[in-house]
Formats: sequence, structure tokens, C-alpha cells
Amino acid sequence: MENINNSEINNQQTVNAAELETELRKFNWGACGCTWMWGLGNGSFNKTWHVLIVQGVWILMNYIPFLNILGLLTLPAYIGLMIYYGFNGNRWAFENRAWWSLEDFTATQRRWAIVTITVLCITILCVIIGIIIFFVAFAAMLSSFGAFGK
Repeated sequence: MENINNSEINNQQTVNAAELETELRKFNWGACGCTWMWGLGNGSFNKTWHVLIVQGVWILMNYIPFLNILGLLTLPAYIGLMIYYGFNGNRWAFENRAWWSLEDFTATQRRWAIVTITVLCITILCVIIGIIIFFVAFAAMLSSFGAFGK
């Protein structure tokens, strides 16, 4: 294997080209799930700011009467951008920020993946709790009207 001297790494370590390419081709969960926040933290905000526009349009469309159906159309665009960022995130982060070593780079991206998965789990948990509260409140409302037997 040919070794390359990667100028992106601060201490000028010699990095195996195949190992580097393998790492850069991996899916980046931080870039996928935390898009613009990940972009700020990895010097790649110039490539991830588009998500803020899509999120802004989605929020506006959902709160403007008769346009909320158009807000749903931004959802596929948002999901498509997330997947695109996930596939390109490692390369962007590696190119846009100086790293001490390849291990430093992979450890940082692993932390972003943990943050993303944690946020996703908390979000899912909140949705489940919200659904439970809704159905309990709905059942209580129906029982107060005498809808459940008597």
C-alpha cells in the first residue's frame, strides 16, 4: 500500500491512503441527524446551511393556513438532504478542519454519532409519551361524557 502525507493532519503523520479512503466513505450519522449543528462543529457549515432553509420553509408552511400541505412537500427534500450529508459528511469534515490524527477524526465523528442517536432516542421517547398522554386524556374526556358504558 502506498502511504500519503496528508496535509490536513496537523502533526504531519503518514496516513495509509486505503485506510483514509475507507474512513471517508463511511456513513456519518452526525452529519445526517444533526446537519447544520454538525456543520458548525466540523467547519462544514458552508455545505450544510441549506437544511436551515428547508426547515424554515417547513415551519412556515405548517403554520400558514391552506399552505400546510405544501409544508409536507419539504419533508422529502429534508430527508434527501440528510441522507446526502450522511454520505458526504466524513469527507467534508476531513477536508474543512485540521485534525491531529485519523484516530482523532474518527473519535470526533463517533461522538457526533452518539449525540445524534441520543437526540433521536429522546425524540422518539417524547413522541411516545405524548401519544400516551393524548390517549389517556381522550379516554378521560370520553368517560366524562358517559361514552364508556353505564
